[in-house]
Amino acid sequence: MTIAAGFWHRDGVLLCSDAQQEGGATKLYGPKIGFLECPGGKLGIALCGNVRFALSAIQKCAQELRSVPPDETLARLEQVLEQEYRRVVFSHPSYGKDDAIGYSLLISFWSSVRRDTSMFVTTEHTMSSCFDRFQAIGIGFELANVLARPFAFDDMSEEGTIALAAYILSQVKDNVPGCGGISQFVSMRNDGTVSPEWSLVTDQIQEVACKYDKACHELLFSMVGEDDVEFEKALLALTSTARQLKDRWRGSRNSNPAIAQYLLMTRGGWTPPQPSPESPEGSDEF
Repeated sequence: MTIAAGFWHRDGVLLCSDAQQEGGATKLYGPKIGFLECPGGKLGIALCGNVRFALSAIQKCAQELRSVPPDETLARLEQVLEQEYRRVVFSHPSYGKDDAIGYSLLISFWSSVRRDTSMFVTTEHTMSSCFDRFQAIGIGFELANVLARPFAFDDMSEEGTIALAAYILSQVKDNVPGCGGISQFVSMRNDGTVSPEWSLVTDQIQEVACKYDKACHELLFSMVGEDDVEFEKALLALTSTARQLKDRWRGSRNSNPAIAQYLLMTRGGWTPPQPSPESPEGSDEF
C-alpha cells in the first residue's frame, strides 16, 4: 500500500513517494525512498509493497555493487534484484495467496561511465527501462496516471516537476486508502548531483490545491452559458486566488531553511558534500 512515482525533467529524473507503511492492523510512517553510491554511479530508489523485503533487496544490491566494475553495474543490479525476488517472494509459502509479500521498485541511475541519467521500474523479478516521462507504482498509481497525463509531453524544469509531483502525491494521499504521510523526493541529475530526502514544504500544496482547483473549475463551468459577466467574475476570482496563494506559498517556502538550501542547489549555487577519500567506495543512504 503506497504511492511512488518517477518523472523525467530537463536535468534528470525525480523520484518521490509518500511515507505511509502498514503492518497488520497498524499504520506506520517511515522513509521509502533514498539513494546509494557505487563505483558505477549513483542510484535513487523508491519502493512500494513489502517494505522489509524491498529494503533487504536494496541492501543486498548496495553490498554487491561496491565491487562491480562500473560498466557492469546495471547488469549486476538486474541480476541481484531477480535473485532476491525469487529467493524472498517466489519461495515464500504464502506466495500466490498473500499480496502483501510482493514489492516493486522505481530506480533512477546516474552512470559514471556514460555521464547520464536513466530510470527503471521492477515488476516482480524483472527490471525494465522507463522511456515515458512519468511512471507510478503502488496502489495509488491509477489516480497518479490520470493526474500526470496532461503533462506527459511537457518539457519541465526540476522545480516545476517537484510542484507537479507534490500535487499528484497530495491528491493520491487525500483520495486513495493506504497512502499518506509526508511527501519525499530524490532528484538524480545528469551532472551527477543528487538531492537527499528533503522534507519540502511542497506538502502545503495540499492546502493550496483545493482552493485553486475550485476556482479553476468555477471558471470552466462559467464558460458553458452565455453570461459574460459571470465569466469575467470567475476569471477575476481565479486571478485573485492565484496571486494570494502564490504569496502565501512563497512566504512559507522562504521561511524554511531546508527549502532555501534546496532551491539554491537546484539553481546551481550549491554542491552537495562529496564522500571523503577515507570513505568506502560505496555509501548507503537508506
